[in-house]
Amino acid sequence: MKWLMRLLGPVGIVVLALGPGAAVSAAAVAVPDVYESTAIAGGIHGEVSVPAFFEAFGPYSRSEASNGSSHSYHAPMYLGFFLTAAIEQFGFPPLPGTSETLYPQGPTEAGTLETPVDANGFESSGKSTENGASGRSVIARGAFAPVFDLGLGKASSSVLADANGVTAKSSILLEDVELAGGLVSFDQITGSASSRATGVAGESTTDGAIALSGLRVAGLPIDFPVESLPIGALIPLGPITIERLPDQRTISADGTIADIHIGGIRVTVAEPAAEFAFSVTIGDLVARARVVDLPDFEAVAPAGDTPPLVGSTDVEPSTTTRTTPGISAETLITRTVVTKTPVRGGDWIAVAALAALAAPFLLIIRRAFRAAVRP
Repeated sequence: MKWLMRLLGPVGIVVLALGPGAAVSAAAVAVPDVYESTAIAGGIHGEVSVPAFFEAFGPYSRSEASNGSSHSYHAPMYLGFFLTAAIEQFGFPPLPGTSETLYPQGPTEAGTLETPVDANGFESSGKSTENGASGRSVIARGAFAPVFDLGLGKASSSVLADANGVTAKSSILLEDVELAGGLVSFDQITGSASSRATGVAGESTTDGAIALSGLRVAGLPIDFPVESLPIGALIPLGPITIERLPDQRTISADGTIADIHIGGIRVTVAEPAAEFAFSVTIGDLVARARVVDLPDFEAVAPAGDTPPLVGSTDVEPSTTTRTTPGISAETLITRTVVTKTPVRGGDWIAVAALAALAAPFLLIIRRAFRAAVRP
């Protein structure tokens, strides 16, 4: 037993000197040869035209990963890609409660302070790792007039790769939802989407649904399961139109792709006389996964001889010989051919490159000379 302790002693000293990360980095996470995955959860996607066009998501959560990199972005209020990029380009900070993570460049973990109970606030948190990303965003008693108002909204997303495939998940929970100043309201909205791709035929899956309860229009309850509407069906309620959008699901026959997009419910309010219109999509959920298993190539044994170079002129005998049935090994001599003279015409490439580089400088010198001698 003493000899075992003497053997493990130096090993322990090395591990302590390198830090705890040394032991972790020695075992890489097993993932598919090629994978990519994205999960998006948009609680409410509002589009406003007054007549300029604006859009906003609240709450919003996005996680994505591929081989060796991952990214997550979570925001209680997200103003779309182009408007957000323009704001950050001019040096403005992101909206309150926003967090973003990146792997490997970092930060790999980020988060905001939690919102106290019964208080207006925004919060989010996220994490990016070698084989996935995840996070969530929360908006409490948040309003984005005139599009929507929420008592509580939560959005979460995650992607994770393992040795057998990659999984994407997204979900939302919305409570006390009011649209257009309370003209349309819902007590609760829940939704989820998930996909898993394995690269094996018959094993990839997708799943997802959205459910709404407590629909009211102008304060009057509507006892109708909106999520059960036929695809493309419309419910006209004066200036309000409620429409169920189609879901999109794709599973490839070979199991490399699993993709689902929950269309959700679109509520449109139009006021042509006031040149005002807006539409809100409730439950915009996406889960995409893709896996490719590359073929395993057999190792090729190295040849015993050094291959001859093309265009050789000098010949040197080799010490390696091969035998052929019926032919004596002494009669075979392997020769290595080496070229010591340059190929004719090869130097013209360098000359042409120098001429191309010299032309602009000669033009500049010519113009400078003319300017100097000009009276």
